[in-house]
Amino acid sequence: MKLPTIKKIIIENISLFKGPVNRTFYPGTNMIIGGNGLGKTTIINTIIYGLVGNTSYRKLNVRTGRNEPETPIPKDYFQGRIGVKDQETAQVTITIEIGSLEITITRSLFRPQLNKIDIVDKSSASGDSTIIDGKPEELEQSYIRLIQEQLEIDSFEHFTFLISNLLVFDENRRTLVWDTETQNQTLRLLFLEREFDERFGALSTKVTELDTSARHMSERRKDIRGAIDRWLETKQKNEPSDNNVRQRKITELEVQIDLSPVNNATAS
Repeated sequence: MKLPTIKKIIIENISLFKGPVNRTFYPGTNMIIGGNGLGKTTIINTIIYGLVGNTSYRKLNVRTGRNEPETPIPKDYFQGRIGVKDQETAQVTITIEIGSLEITITRSLFRPQLNKIDIVDKSSASGDSTIIDGKPEELEQSYIRLIQEQLEIDSFEHFTFLISNLLVFDENRRTLVWDTETQNQTLRLLFLEREFDERFGALSTKVTELDTSARHMSERRKDIRGAIDRWLETKQKNEPSDNNVRQRKITELEVQIDLSPVNNATAS
């Protein structure tokens, strides 16, 4: 799998910032430094949103053994960060480079949607720009297909995962050191052949299903055992004394003896 290079970002009309945020990124590690409340995390999350929108990816929860969806940027993330007068104009424009292509994406922030895709092929002598048109939903699908094709991946979810866990970090991220599941998934996506990763993913899903089934079976056994134990405990509490048991058996025998002639007569 290939990786994109983030080239530039422009953030417009977020209330936290006095003016547009216009930054160019350079090869290597780029850091955003500042005091608390100045908007570092907002910039980071705006970059993630610009690249992947509100899409989710699945991640194994080691406590439950299930693949659970994670959405890096929820749809209402920017709602409280944009003034009323700026709701229609607040947007992020981000440029990435994949091979010879330079792709620029513009997304609205208050009402999340993809507004524009601009592609420049730097290997072309003319250097002309190609603008993809369409409704926001159509543009989103075009962008997803473009990313999957250029990065040679089968699922946009993989792109969302890598953007959220490898290319962009906030100050609290220690994923590659502490989260072994994220580390394993990152290594698979970057260094394994697609066919092998697909087989690994299918087997991983099967293992998760079997593990979940086994957990459910174990819980059912516990429930059954608990019901049996409660029944035995109640039975012991209500068990009559030996004399009562003996008397009851004698009575039952007497009833059987008394009824025998009647039954025989009926039968004849």
